[in-house]
Parts: sequence; C-alpha cells; structure tokens
Amino acid sequence: MNELQSTTLRTSATAPPALVGLNADLIATPGSVDQIAGLDRNGRNELTLIDTILPLVLGIVGGVGLLAGVFLSRGRREDMAELDEV
Repeated sequence: MNELQSTTLRTSATAPPALVGLNADLIATPGSVDQIAGLDRNGRNELTLIDTILPLVLGIVGGVGLLAGVFLSRGRREDMAELDEV
C-alpha cells in the first residue's frame, strides 16, 4: 500500500509553491498496518476511559463524599444540641 504525500507552502492560491514541506512516498506493510491498528485500539480505550469511565466514577465518588459530609455534619449538630441541654 503506497501513498504519495506532498505539502507545500504558497503565497496565494494561484502562485507556484514557495516551499516544499513534505514530499514523500509512504509505504505501509501488513506489519505496520497491524501496529497502527493496535495503537488505534489502545487510543480508543484511553479515550473511553477519559470521556466516560472517569467522569462516572468521579461523580459517584463525589456524591458519596457529599452524602458523607451531610451525614457527619448532622451528627455533630445533634451532639452540640445535647451539650447545650447539659
């Protein structure tokens, strides 16, 4: 599998190329295609982790922390009320 890549810099749309940035014939072997596909799978797994799993887990942890804070502050208020009665 071959792919010709050429990137040039032009001063305007109709001007000739002023600078050639890349002029290459890229050749992909079956091994390199398998390697790129593996990298793509790994990258997709990382994106799923960042986009879906981490926000979900951190939201649950935050909710549990919020409930724990409310529960603990309520217990202290009841303890303070008992001290006021004494």
